[in-house]
Amino acid sequence: SKRSNPFTRDNAWIGSINNVVNNFIRRRSDIVFNQLKRDNLLPDVDAPALNQFGGLVVDGFQLNVSRGNAERVYFMLDGSDPRLMGGGIAPGARLYEGSILLNEHAQFTARGLTNGEWSALTQTDFTIERSFKELLITEIMYHPNAEEESQDEDDYEFIELKNVASTVLDLSGVAFTNGIDFTFPNGFVVEPGGFVVLARNSELFHNRYPTVALDGVYTGSLNNGGERLTLVHASGETILTFQYDDAQPWPLTADGQGFSLVPMQTAQVHDQNQAISWRSSSGITGSPGRDDTLIKIPQVLITEILTHTDLPQVDAVEIFNPSDLEADISGWLLTDDKDFPSKYVFPTGTRIPSEGYLVVSESDFNPTPGVDPSFTFSSFGESVFLFSADSLGILTGYSQGFDFDASANGISFGQYITSQGDTHYPPQNQLTLGAPNTEPLVGPLVINEIGYASNGVSPEFLELKNISNNRVFLFDPEFPSHTWQIEGIGFSFPTSVSVEPGEILLIANVSPAHFRSAFAVPDDVVIFGPFEGNLQDNGERLRMRRPDTPNVTPEGLIIPMLTVDEVRY
Repeated sequence: SKRSNPFTRDNAWIGSINNVVNNFIRRRSDIVFNQLKRDNLLPDVDAPALNQFGGLVVDGFQLNVSRGNAERVYFMLDGSDPRLMGGGIAPGARLYEGSILLNEHAQFTARGLTNGEWSALTQTDFTIERSFKELLITEIMYHPNAEEESQDEDDYEFIELKNVASTVLDLSGVAFTNGIDFTFPNGFVVEPGGFVVLARNSELFHNRYPTVALDGVYTGSLNNGGERLTLVHASGETILTFQYDDAQPWPLTADGQGFSLVPMQTAQVHDQNQAISWRSSSGITGSPGRDDTLIKIPQVLITEILTHTDLPQVDAVEIFNPSDLEADISGWLLTDDKDFPSKYVFPTGTRIPSEGYLVVSESDFNPTPGVDPSFTFSSFGESVFLFSADSLGILTGYSQGFDFDASANGISFGQYITSQGDTHYPPQNQLTLGAPNTEPLVGPLVINEIGYASNGVSPEFLELKNISNNRVFLFDPEFPSHTWQIEGIGFSFPTSVSVEPGEILLIANVSPAHFRSAFAVPDDVVIFGPFEGNLQDNGERLRMRRPDTPNVTPEGLIIPMLTVDEVRY
């Protein structure tokens, strides 16, 4: 029959569990111990009791031991038994005479002793809780080169850490949980200024670096495309976490060219999340187990590139030397393919004066059109890269470059540094090859407002504004079906849309009628929608793009899409 008051979690289950834990098990323990002692299966001497039974403790924790009915207590901190086989006292066993100061990982064992009879063993581990802010990742070989084509290049990976503190660091229980899997064993310590090297394959690591001590082998592998690395304390709390990448502004030569990632400096704590904190190693195969020697290489920059031209105008690249010293870039390499750096080699004697510019054009890097290694840049969007190299064409570690979108004819891309210090390469409002850049090309339409709904319920929208003095058609007048698009929300404008000077229009993720009602939008404001995508709560890149003149290629018709405005929120 059914109960008038059914059992529930709160009125029955929790109470029953608490009764078992707090009453039955507690009493039962004493009963079981007495039964074992009665049958001579447990000594009459009490095992030592502790004021905290292992786990995480603060640096300088005072461990107190209760003797119970034992006359004396002997203990060890290395996990070994204080009692020898046969009943003697083990060499190194210490007599407990008062609080034990713990300032490093301890594998605590203890027994009581009375009249030659030993107690059962008390055994537990103590881990010191530290911030480990002085522990840095100081080298990442995430995309190495293999010795032979038949070998897995990932097997040559390694990662290096360094203790930049003035004291010993105990890494017991510290673990990598993202990127690779590795947990430091109990008792693992790093001396001040010391390094720790972990690799994926012990044999191949020792073959390549025979004089370097290897401290452990991890499972998993470092992602060649970049990923997040996370190091955690034995408690599970994060010690450090950051994400490296294989794309600019991260060093390019660390991505498959044989170099590793190393910090710009390793003597003190710094933010490792920023690409500007890292550089490529000074030599191919890296420098595990030691500080990487910094070789001074001119930090010249590609600051402008012209990629869409018709004769007599030709593609061109501008290189700027920001230092106060002349930069000799003899033997350096320029390319549109980072996997083929040596397409163009700067001739011997190529120098750029302090704060000066060098412009190279198709007459330099495309002397024989269509015949390798001559090249030109694609007006549909591509990449440009600069690599440092020695007189033999061997890479020396420095690299710089960027990807670019399709461009309008005669419009260049130029370096622009935002107020937050971020570097972008937007279209320029004026061609300035060989001179300082002016300003980015802005408009005629801009993304004026972004309304994303973090609650997932309210309508989302974009607001666009025509900041020019002219009417803007949101389609190609010669090909009216080719309309403007908003990349990021998957929206394409319908045909025949135009925007008057100063006019505002809205794009919503709900029907125009719903949105107008929800926000009381005036009737004279045009609303489009709904768009199919959504605005990410954690931010994303939105690009407003317009169609350029179609191109007929061997692969078919291509409609280049030119960026009019771009926002990263």
